[in-house]
Amino acid sequence: MIDGVIVTQQSLGNLFLVPGTKYLLFVHLEFSGKFVSLAAYTDGAFAVQPDGRLVGFSRGDRPLVEEVERRYGNNIKNLREEIRRRLR
Repeated sequence: MIDGVIVTQQSLGNLFLVPGTKYLLFVHLEFSGKFVSLAAYTDGAFAVQPDGRLVGFSRGDRPLVEEVERRYGNNIKNLREEIRRRLR
């Protein structure tokens, strides 16, 4: 359990979650509504730094990682603002 969330990890390469660290995870909600799986394996996982910067677990030429950088400047604040704008 990490911060109240039960985490089951199955062979996801370099994805190791640390208690107390904030993460942005792109996930698929399973049919039951009780489970999620990473939407793009490690490409869908970002650590949120104290300054709000997003650091992807994957590096290099990865479409989702590049899109987060291009659209949101690798910043959680910019992503939150975009979500709020779209929900208005």
